[in-house]
Amino acid sequence: MAAKVDTLKEEMDEAQNKMEICKDQLAADMYNFSSKEGEYACYYVLLVEAQAEYHRRALASIESVLPSIQSQQGVIVSLHFLDSPALSICWINVAYECTTFLKS
Repeated sequence: MAAKVDTLKEEMDEAQNKMEICKDQLAADMYNFSSKEGEYACYYVLLVEAQAEYHRRALASIESVLPSIQSQQGVIVSLHFLDSPALSICWINVAYECTTFLKS
C-alpha cells in the first residue's frame, strides 16, 4: 500500500512539474506574441491595403466591360424569337466578352 502511495505521489509531482513547464512556456509564448504585436498590425494593414487595391482593379475591369455586356444583352433580347443559330451566335459573343473580362 505504501509503495502505491509513493508511486502516486511521484506521478503527481511529475504532472505538477510538467504543468509548471507548460505554464512557463505559455508565458514566454504570450510575451513573444505581444512583443511583435506592432509588427503583426503592420502586416494586417498591408493585407487590407492589398485587398482594397485588388477590389478597386476588379471594379474598374467590371465597369469597363459592363457596357459591352449590356449592349449584347439588348441584341439577345431582340433576337430571342428568332431561330436558334442566330441566338447561339449572340451567346457566343457574350461568352467571349465574359472570358475576355475574366482573363484581364
